[in-house]
Amino acid sequence: MEQNRFQQFGGTQNVSYTAKEPSLSVHAYAARTFAWMFIGLLVTFGIAAALAYTGFMERLLSGNRGLSVVVTLIPLIAMIVISMVLGLRLQKMRVATARILFLVYSAVMGITIAFYLVYFDVRSVAIALGITAVFFGSLAALSYFMKWELRSIGPVLFAGLIALLILTIVNIFLRMPMLQTIICYVGVGIFLGYTAYDTAKIRDIYYTYANNDSAMLEKASIFAAFQLYLDFLNLFLYILRLVGSRSSD
Repeated sequence: MEQNRFQQFGGTQNVSYTAKEPSLSVHAYAARTFAWMFIGLLVTFGIAAALAYTGFMERLLSGNRGLSVVVTLIPLIAMIVISMVLGLRLQKMRVATARILFLVYSAVMGITIAFYLVYFDVRSVAIALGITAVFFGSLAALSYFMKWELRSIGPVLFAGLIALLILTIVNIFLRMPMLQTIICYVGVGIFLGYTAYDTAKIRDIYYTYANNDSAMLEKASIFAAFQLYLDFLNLFLYILRLVGSRSSD
């Protein structure tokens, strides 16, 4: 999937960084992409806070362990499925449709995050969010401004993502605390890698479409924002599991 997705955005092309830039600069394009990511996160955390701190999510999950298991698996499964669907359909999709799908998905993910806001105390959530912001921001900035070449790590990251999903499902039945800790550390490593990888692709996307397909450039920006959004969200969840304390503690 990663190879096909990256190939669609110029992953196998010899991208020239000396091409004449259009009116929208690469820096402005990157800023717009991160702005959409931030909007998605605001929607997600806004809905999550409303569900969690009004007591609605706690009542929904009360006595329903099966639902809580499904909720915890949503981020990993969604990253794989939605990325594949968007990657395959993006060429034919309208810009407005891509934006709406991203915002709708961000709203739905608010349900998943609400579960964690109920399970962990507010202080833990704030600490995890701060650590995530520092890690994510540092890796994204280094990848973008240092112009890292990271195309080759895409298949490795995707293989790690599949292994992570399998381990997570296995541990639902084994319930081994040590394995859960290992899963969290591996998850943090994988999504730090994805943060750098997806940020590095922004330049390739821009120089592939900026001078010949403005509509595709806009859609690719939403797709990139979606991937970065998932990187941030999954990174946050794994860090929260490592540093978080239960709200009942």
